[in-house]
Amino acid sequence: MIGVVGCGAMGLPMALRLQKAGYPVWGFDIRPSEQFSDFAPRMLNSAAELAHRCDVVISVVRDHEQTEQMLFGDSGLVLANMQCQTLILSSTLDPNYVRALPPRLPASLCLLDAPMSGAPIAAERGSLSFMLSGDTATLDALKPIFSTMGRHFHRLGHSVGAGHTAKVLNNFSAAMSVVVTRQLMEIGTELGIERGQLFDVMNSSSGQNWFSSGFDDISWSRQGYVHENTIGILEKDVNCFAQAVEDLASDELIELKHALLINLKTLKPIN
Repeated sequence: MIGVVGCGAMGLPMALRLQKAGYPVWGFDIRPSEQFSDFAPRMLNSAAELAHRCDVVISVVRDHEQTEQMLFGDSGLVLANMQCQTLILSSTLDPNYVRALPPRLPASLCLLDAPMSGAPIAAERGSLSFMLSGDTATLDALKPIFSTMGRHFHRLGHSVGAGHTAKVLNNFSAAMSVVVTRQLMEIGTELGIERGQLFDVMNSSSGQNWFSSGFDDISWSRQGYVHENTIGILEKDVNCFAQAVEDLASDELIELKHALLINLKTLKPIN
């Protein structure tokens, strides 16, 4: 059986993809189960219940704090008598935190590094991109599960944390694309270039990026900054990047990070 912790914008469609493929899937989220429509009967009351019931648990919680609570809090996943054999970390976390986790976990629990990218639309379509590191044999054995949820798989070695290192680098680039594209849209409007016209030019020219080419498919593309929404999650991801490169970062990169965070917080909703 497979458990999914964090059945939000990404976790729930991942769980539904697995269920549609015939896997027995259970979920847990801090929100009440009645908010999960047809999947509500599959929602359990704690991460501990998932640990008792599921062989594989996929964590898609928001951040480091929620991961700590999910693992080690009251009714957390880590139990002496749990059935769970494999924990897949698919949240975006500081790679240093991920690398420090294995000694804190039971020896019987295999930790796999598997952050994903692609926005909710890719989770719904089963076309996520996974950045994978950890035990090779376990990753090979779980390939059918990953193939149900994703289309692109990047194997980054045996060391847990490598997947998250690649993810925070990727997400820094994504956050830059979001900020720059949104600002160019505003400037274009002021200069008499409509959004559709600008995107037609960008997406067939050198200005193309993931956000511009997927703007109409990305469910949160018109959001303004709110700490709890996806733009707010991008802020968290940029901070994860900063933590990962803290010992390597130049003054210029630190300034770029600060400027990016400031600009993320200025984004307003688009009607």
